Amino acid sequence: MYFNILFSSLKELINKHDGKVFWCIALVYSITIVNLAGSSEHTTNKEYTTFYVSDFSAFLTGAYIIRYDSAKNLYNINTQRIYLNEVIKPYIRDEVILTFRNPPLLAVLFFPLTLFEPRTAFKIYVFVSSLAVFLGIFILTRKLKLNSSIIAAAVSVFYSTISTLLTGQIGSLLLLVLCLIYVSIMENKFTAAGLLSTLLLLKPQYMLLIPLIFLAVNMNRNYLKAALIGGLLFLIANFLIFGSNPLTEYLSFLYNTETYSMGTDIEKNYSLLSLFSVFLPNPLTITFITSFILYGLALSLYLLIKNNRDMLLFTGILIVFPLAIHVILADLIMSLPPFIFLISKYRISKDRKYLLPAILIYLIPFIYLAKLVWLSSILYFFVVVLILRPANTTSRPSTIPRPNY
Repeated sequence: MYFNILFSSLKELINKHDGKVFWCIALVYSITIVNLAGSSEHTTNKEYTTFYVSDFSAFLTGAYIIRYDSAKNLYNINTQRIYLNEVIKPYIRDEVILTFRNPPLLAVLFFPLTLFEPRTAFKIYVFVSSLAVFLGIFILTRKLKLNSSIIAAAVSVFYSTISTLLTGQIGSLLLLVLCLIYVSIMENKFTAAGLLSTLLLLKPQYMLLIPLIFLAVNMNRNYLKAALIGGLLFLIANFLIFGSNPLTEYLSFLYNTETYSMGTDIEKNYSLLSLFSVFLPNPLTITFITSFILYGLALSLYLLIKNNRDMLLFTGILIVFPLAIHVILADLIMSLPPFIFLISKYRISKDRKYLLPAILIYLIPFIYLAKLVWLSSILYFFVVVLILRPANTTSRPSTIPRPNY
């Protein structure tokens, strides 16, 4: 009896001060994660500190090359090795190079952090990244009329959130972009959504999501125009930075560096790559072919399904994970918007159709601990099937804001 009274009072207090509680959680968590990232005792590797093995060092290396060398050498392995030794002094993992593999524009965006000592820059970036995660979640939960502070607690212990922040990945920033895209679409701001979508190109594998979003919004012309204009500006910016057409060299670089010695651990990829690696010694080519075919089928599916457009919108990123070749634990932070959306649908309808896939989305990153990452692509396909299967007709109608596609 007393427990129920206490629980009800606590729930009422949280609901009343939801925004304040949310940002208190965000601030405390951000400070804590910075302390973990900067600690010499905490490590994601038995031999090296978090900073030493973080992808942030690769991004900062790209910025160093632009500042002290030439953007034309961004995808030169020897040049990257030289400047990686400037970021990490000394860099003694000679058998593994944490390569900069993103478009030139990302290196420019990291340029301001070259003004700080590398470890200090890392802490600044982790703090900003953490706040970006919470800002995106706050914007989306408010739009879906969910309790932001409860979702914040769930996001804080989500395995991919921790991985993204401690490894200095850009998934935290792209999560904010993705949340803004979804909210823009729900508010019928398709031009804004299209322009924002082009920022996903900072991580090239996410370009697969843009056509899926376009089909999910019934091929809205404003979205298409904005995405094309934004994409063109993105290409021009990268051409201007690089000094010439970087596409041929860049694509070749991506293919040739998809190896352990260049910072890629195939067995820990959450794409079909890790699944095929169980059966094949050289799985990269067959993964490209299979992913291309399955992506074509996914586009056809999006064209055929006329209902559940909101489901298609939030399902796209889950389809991209198994097909995008290079998908690591940190990338799965992008599955938080579908998770939050399904929670909102379950809260309104109480239909378990939404609860089971939400639970699976939340748990899939944790299979990393069981060393069963190769199962992830199968599980994501299964989750998509669960989400897109016919809804329970006995459920109450949804009151979630629906875009006028």
